[in-house]
Amino acid sequence: MPNGPVIVPLDGSSVAENALPLARIVADYFKSNIRIIRVIDPGELARVADIGKATAEFAEYALERAAQAGIDASRCTAELIDGSPASAILADAEKQRAEAIVIASHGRSGFKAAVVGSVADKVVRAATVPVLVVPGTRGVANQISKVLVTLDGSKTSERALPLARGIAAAANAPITLFEAYSIIPPGSSGYEFYVPEALDTVGEGPREYLKSVAREGEEIAVAQGDAATAVVNAAASLDADLVVMAASGKGLAGRLFLGSTTDRVLHSLHRPLLIVRPPEED
Repeated sequence: MPNGPVIVPLDGSSVAENALPLARIVADYFKSNIRIIRVIDPGELARVADIGKATAEFAEYALERAAQAGIDASRCTAELIDGSPASAILADAEKQRAEAIVIASHGRSGFKAAVVGSVADKVVRAATVPVLVVPGTRGVANQISKVLVTLDGSKTSERALPLARGIAAAANAPITLFEAYSIIPPGSSGYEFYVPEALDTVGEGPREYLKSVAREGEEIAVAQGDAATAVVNAAASLDADLVVMAASGKGLAGRLFLGSTTDRVLHSLHRPLLIVRPPEED
């Protein structure tokens, strides 16, 4: 059975088009075609005099933008669909048995300034497939040169590794595995202060864990502090073109919550973020 497509929603804006170059890399990994869609409100669609002409015009526009992103026309389709934007995107991904969704955020700083309930936010929370969010403020990325994978020592977080490694291989990009760790404040631990050697020892656990899961050629990095802030800072320090992390939620209720660290990174990161879901049967 052929692989499902990678879904890319466009709305006619240059911001949305930022998703196309990264969609090409994701599709290369999955060996998939790219399906570009535009969601039209049913009321607006009812006022379109010639549906065939509108569809052809959208296809011409979409394929032209895809070609500019290095996507061959033979692996790309374009279609108008109707409905509420987020719901229609999710329904189309399910119907097409999509491998992933690549969508641009219209927030001024990724999701940081986006209103709660944005289309991309709703898609991320309810999708059952990996979702790559491309912030609208960054220039179009023609390639991925550095990948940062966030881990926390759990098997759930490690679900991000196969996809991250596959995409990095497709892009010929190096990977850094990253984990943040926290230190109990001295007053709460029964000590008045920590000596520097003790602080270094605390970080050895995360380092050893990362070494145990890293493959040859993969870098590791750890940082002390709040997990979400540490991830954002590490991505900036590395100048990563892609951050990959696993969501902890399972089932609809869990997906809508995402996990506090994932949610906070989603709303703070100014770089492309790929969120990987645990299997539904887990």
